[in-house]
Amino acid sequence: MHRPDLYESHGDRLRNGLNQVTPATNINIVCASGMKSNKMAAQSLTGGHQDVMVAGGMESMSNSDEASLDSQWEQWKLTHGKEYNGQGEEGIRRAIWEKNMHMIEAHNKEAALGIHSFTMGMNHLGDLRPEEVCCCKKTCDRKSKLPKSVD
Repeated sequence: MHRPDLYESHGDRLRNGLNQVTPATNINIVCASGMKSNKMAAQSLTGGHQDVMVAGGMESMSNSDEASLDSQWEQWKLTHGKEYNGQGEEGIRRAIWEKNMHMIEAHNKEAALGIHSFTMGMNHLGDLRPEEVCCCKKTCDRKSKLPKSVD
């Protein structure tokens, strides 16, 4: 079955004044196709395979919508056995968790572009502020002993 939405890059090149022999690639993944296309273009340029590249995505499923964020929050609480003393505390912890989630997503987008050498993920500390994680001087002092090569 022909699915025109799977071949958007080919139509896009024609709509934007490029001819049919101009190479075009579709990335048929649901999430983060824009990031993947930019990464592939960057690799092609830095590897000397192409002199000019056009890259982009057709969707923005990388940005979590509210329903998805709600389900991620509920799953995270279940996974890590999190319970709060009322909706007030939960609201505060959820806001911190969301801020951390967005920071992680932004970092990972940059990592996909080669800006960072590692990716990040949410863990059991996701509902804590940095000063709550680093609760004692001994723990904080360990960070200063990391090698300078660590991002």
